[in-house]
Amino acid sequence: MKRIALIVLMGLAVLIPGAAQQVQTVEGLATRYSSQNTVFYASHAKLPFGTQVQVTNLLNNKSIVVTIGGRIPADPRWIIDISAPAADVLEMDEHGTGFTLVRLEEVPQAVKYKVNRKFLQTGPASWQMEGTEFTAAHPSIPLRSLVRITNKANGKQAIARVTNRMPANRKWIINLSKPLAQTLELDESTEVMIETVDKDTGK
Repeated sequence: MKRIALIVLMGLAVLIPGAAQQVQTVEGLATRYSSQNTVFYASHAKLPFGTQVQVTNLLNNKSIVVTIGGRIPADPRWIIDISAPAADVLEMDEHGTGFTLVRLEEVPQAVKYKVNRKFLQTGPASWQMEGTEFTAAHPSIPLRSLVRITNKANGKQAIARVTNRMPANRKWIINLSKPLAQTLELDESTEVMIETVDKDTGK
């Protein structure tokens, strides 16, 4: 009788969400964004945006918690792409050309780490996006975020909203709508600076 009751309880633990939650753990290869910023974000193939994961470099056992905010192609070996500051803490490859063996452990919803949300990034921009509004696509900045974009060549600035995703790559750091690019007077070689903007203070 006790054995039957135990089997029933085990079945309920599988059926009832949260009844027997276990931290998901996976090992695989990690890369780093080629950009410089000050936020601990990462891109993953499937994990929901906002999910926090602890990343451990298995070569030196250094760990950090990052927030998922971008997408990479599904690959059984390549499991995460990590922003530069987080990769620096893990002492990953500085040039973004190699892979590092890591372990990912999903942080339970009941445990939330305070992650640095300030973001500052510089690099070239593209502007293939259609539309009439000041919008942009970025690999990892949370959707609906406001960003201040500065043309480093002439100092022109504009505020845009991140509305789409683009793959993390080494050619461009952001994709802008055409009206935004025209306002900033960008050309193919112009570098921009991206800063997150607090919607309440404008800073």
